[in-house]
Amino acid sequence: MEEEAPSTNSADKDQASSCCWDELASSLYAVKSPESFSYIKTYPCAVNPVIQVHEDIIALPLTGHGAEIIKQADKNANVQNGTQVALDEGINSVWKLDAKKFNLLNPDWSSFLRTGLDDACEGLGITESVDIQPYELLLCEQGGFYQWRHKMRETMRMVAMLAIYLPSAHQGGEIRLRYGGKRCTFDTSKSSMFTTRALAWSSNAAYDEEKLLSGRRLMLIYKIVDKSATENSSSHIDQPIEIVGRALHQCATKVPNFSAKIYLLDYHYPRVELILDKLKGHDRAVGDALNELCAGHGLHFFLGRLDTQRTTLGSSATDSGTCESLFSVELLDGFHGVHIAKNVLFTKDQLINDPHRDGRVADISPSFRGRLSRGAAAIICPTIHLPSYLYPPQNANFHNIILVVLRDIVYKPSAQGHPGDYLRVLREMVDSTHFPELSPGTFSKVLKWAWGKRYVSLFWKIISREIGLRVDPERMSAIAHIINADILENADIAQIQWDRYFSGVFCHTQDFKNVTLNLEIVQNRIRDDLKLSFEGWKKPIQQHIFRKKLSLNLGDVDYLLHSVMPAKESLDWVLNCIVPALRAQDRRDLLRMCICLLLERRENGSLANAKEIADKIILYTYRTAALETVDFDGEAYLSSLAKGFRDLIGSCLHAGLKTAVIMLLDASWTNIAPQHANPGALPLKECSANIKEFLQDLGGLLKDHNFPYISSTKEIFKLLIRRYVYAEAPTYPEKLPGWTHKLRGCGCEICLELDKFLQSEFLIKTEFSVGDTSHLKSRLPRDVFRFVHKPTEQRADLRVYWVYKIKGKEFQQDAESYNEQVLEFEKYFEALRNDYMQGLFGEADYRHLIMLEKVQNSEGQKQLKVAAAAARKKGLRMPPLSDSDDERSKKRRLK
Repeated sequence: MEEEAPSTNSADKDQASSCCWDELASSLYAVKSPESFSYIKTYPCAVNPVIQVHEDIIALPLTGHGAEIIKQADKNANVQNGTQVALDEGINSVWKLDAKKFNLLNPDWSSFLRTGLDDACEGLGITESVDIQPYELLLCEQGGFYQWRHKMRETMRMVAMLAIYLPSAHQGGEIRLRYGGKRCTFDTSKSSMFTTRALAWSSNAAYDEEKLLSGRRLMLIYKIVDKSATENSSSHIDQPIEIVGRALHQCATKVPNFSAKIYLLDYHYPRVELILDKLKGHDRAVGDALNELCAGHGLHFFLGRLDTQRTTLGSSATDSGTCESLFSVELLDGFHGVHIAKNVLFTKDQLINDPHRDGRVADISPSFRGRLSRGAAAIICPTIHLPSYLYPPQNANFHNIILVVLRDIVYKPSAQGHPGDYLRVLREMVDSTHFPELSPGTFSKVLKWAWGKRYVSLFWKIISREIGLRVDPERMSAIAHIINADILENADIAQIQWDRYFSGVFCHTQDFKNVTLNLEIVQNRIRDDLKLSFEGWKKPIQQHIFRKKLSLNLGDVDYLLHSVMPAKESLDWVLNCIVPALRAQDRRDLLRMCICLLLERRENGSLANAKEIADKIILYTYRTAALETVDFDGEAYLSSLAKGFRDLIGSCLHAGLKTAVIMLLDASWTNIAPQHANPGALPLKECSANIKEFLQDLGGLLKDHNFPYISSTKEIFKLLIRRYVYAEAPTYPEKLPGWTHKLRGCGCEICLELDKFLQSEFLIKTEFSVGDTSHLKSRLPRDVFRFVHKPTEQRADLRVYWVYKIKGKEFQQDAESYNEQVLEFEKYFEALRNDYMQGLFGEADYRHLIMLEKVQNSEGQKQLKVAAAAARKKGLRMPPLSDSDDERSKKRRLK
């Protein structure tokens, strides 16, 4: 059947549907509040019933001997059928004898029992002619507890239950009764050794006990039955509620696609008090009835505040002038009073108890109009329409409305009659980006519900939302519990289809670590006979997630290598999982780190074949792992990819993988050379600092491990030093002819005149007439130029200066600055001046690029000259000064 979206402009005008709502309004008006569904009274002077079990008399107050008599009378008296259910924890501490297994010998007990019955009927408001029937004798010891539910009454005329607590010392065991949304608790432990108490409750109420902390509790339980009725009684409370249930059923079946209906309540409530437990009088009766019954008919019950009344006129001039009243309602969850949605509009036709509807009343009374303007209401909405309240303009609270749906599924058995509606709603909600985080308990119960109903797609969706978000033992234990319950003990392990529980869960999951840890938790929680089969299924799933992960990080690789990858399957994991994933994403940084981490496992002994695996990885990926020009990018060398390559080379050399290092260095030269084919190409001009540190690091590694001289290594060093290191060598200052000085002007009119004076090799002095001499003096340092003031009386606003050049001073300063720059520049090369680098470069390139023999006044040049002089004295011939083929590296021949 096709759904209709809720609409505030729709009206149920069909006559049959109108009768349904009239019947519902009448039944809600007639429903009575269960003001008293329980009654308790203490009888300090009650008679002893004198309980006889077989031939033994049970003494009161109850003793250990008397308790043993009851236990022996029925060793297996823990009842699992009918109306009594003993829970697992207390099952071994509860004993029960039915009425045929004991006798009450005291003739005065019947008189006392009649008194107790009369008191109970008065307290519960029972006016029918009733009788009392013995039901059972119940004994609870420490840790035991008792529950009562009316699944099926042995006597269909049963109205209430009466429990008489006989003198028996105990602590704890608090009693809880629940009916129609109301709850009450009782404590029978006070003076329990000497006191008799009677507790009566409606047969439709639920009876629970807390565990008995100590001692024993002995109780006689009776059924109160209607003498005249032939069907279920308890009519003083239940019959009007049953009529409401029938009316709701008629409305849900005859008008299945209605949007929502409003029942106006009698009282006004502040916002904080609009909650089921705080409703008053008849409003409470209506709220209790709807809260109990709606879920069983595919409906939801809300409370609402009618904030305003609006009047909407016709939409065009041709309209007949009619108008329609719209009510803006804030929806609240009736049970907890939390916000669901605001500004939900309803029409007058959606009122269930509108006396003006169908012209039955000439006008709305002022009191009723007041209930419309600022009143409270009970609202009935089909479950399938709930998502419509989540979207604008309702300003809905997505989290709260989902929790309302989940609460119905988990806590209201009657809601199970309409699982399809809840399935459609939950599917739409789970697909929404606003789906809230579920508590572990709710997650477990919803999963069990979905799996129990075989709504596997919803089951998978909920798991897929949770399994990658966090590592959660409680949620994963819930999944394992479902698996254990679903797979029979004697199942063929080879035939288990694990995809039944996880199909599609990992399609979009990106958090490899969380998924892996959660799967491990599931594996640890399932039965031992299932674990091996699960492990075989889990491995390809993990590999698939890793390969398909859109963005890998070091944490993923590190976790996989150290925590997931079994040593005996490590090579398979690397070749079929890690390498394809890193290669597909072009993550050479992670590839390098992966190799380093593998070799680290070799060092600590956790992976014996780590060297073999690393060698295999490099064999398959050396072109990807090799150095790229862009690896030098970065604000600092330590954060650059070049540092990662250096670490890779270091790890491989330390592990003795020299062949792998040769492959990496050869591939690196192949990557770098094409981008420097043009002699003027400087793609790494901004990265010279990182290049310097890298070359020092790499040179030290190669030297320490006495790595063989190979052409690619030499070319990498020569290229990077020539283009980015040697090119920064300072230039020796030029000695200018005559009185020529360097230009120092800024381009202004005074400075242009100044530069002409400085350019002349013949002019020694010149005259300047300026009003403000600060700018001129700032351009000419006093240790290179001399100022002489020339007095004049021509103009008061001008001052005349003679400026004199000082010969030789300027060149001397530049030469001193140059020497300082050379000393600083040469510090870098000190780490590269060793026998290994000399053998790698060859004599000529080593003298030129490392010893800086062409850099005037460098220490390297001086050392070469001293060595050459010593060689001449010995009659040896030193190699001539080398010439570089790289024009950019050629420096001015210094004098």
